[in-house]
Amino acid sequence: MPLTSTSSFIASVLESQTIQGEFDRHAIEFDFTSPRPEYLSSAPTTPGVYFIIGERGDQLLKVYIGKAASVRRRMGDYHRAFQIHCPNDYKLAFFQHWLMQEDPGWSLTLRTRTETTEDISSIEADCIRRYQPLVNGTSHPAEEERDAIEHAFRGYFYSYFRARAVADA
Repeated sequence: MPLTSTSSFIASVLESQTIQGEFDRHAIEFDFTSPRPEYLSSAPTTPGVYFIIGERGDQLLKVYIGKAASVRRRMGDYHRAFQIHCPNDYKLAFFQHWLMQEDPGWSLTLRTRTETTEDISSIEADCIRRYQPLVNGTSHPAEEERDAIEHAFRGYFYSYFRARAVADA
């Protein structure tokens, strides 16, 4: 079933041309479920702005824009198992799984542009504003979703506190 609700995130012909001119494409097809894939060795170690793009035929799906002091190291963060202290690092794995269920056939690829660390935040913000990728949205969860997240975190931390208290007793 095609993702009709995400059609606004498919790059127009002009956006595709701009993305291709602005970002270098790397021969990486992501599998965010893989813990430390060998393909990351070809990711640049330089600071830069990165763009995760979905590709299907000649279509480009604008997925996520980020910045990093080392793009390779940051891509490695996204491949780690879910960690309670930084759930945001797992968002691309969640997204990839969701996309495979909703609309199979997309491959997620990496594009980068090398930048100095002094300029990187403003360039990232400008790219997000211009391209408006799907995962970069800043929506807030509904009250019911927020309560479910809070409940899960409370259960985790109560368990952690209990285990520490018993172990140290």
